[in-house]
Amino acid sequence: LSLGSILADRKQYKKALEQEPQRGDICLKIAALLDERGLLVEAESFFRRAIEIDSASAMPHLGLGLFYLERGRPEEAHVELERALERDPSNVHARRMLRELEE
Repeated sequence: LSLGSILADRKQYKKALEQEPQRGDICLKIAALLDERGLLVEAESFFRRAIEIDSASAMPHLGLGLFYLERGRPEEAHVELERALERDPSNVHARRMLRELEE
């Protein structure tokens, strides 16, 4: 993705979030875009916001767990991946990442 398209997507998602502030999926997309751009504090904030909005879903926990894993924060990653599995015991991605962490 080019910088221009990342920024355009980010603006579109933020505008969509303004119109529908309770959309955790939009927060996840913004978090991913911010992460790609290296804006880590903002990205983490949007992952956390997605969790606040949709705490029953595994996806925000999985996203934050992967974010932590990629940043060398295994303890925090473990917590979030466990939370993802609690919400969706069949989530193979969370299960695989947890197994890798525990090896």
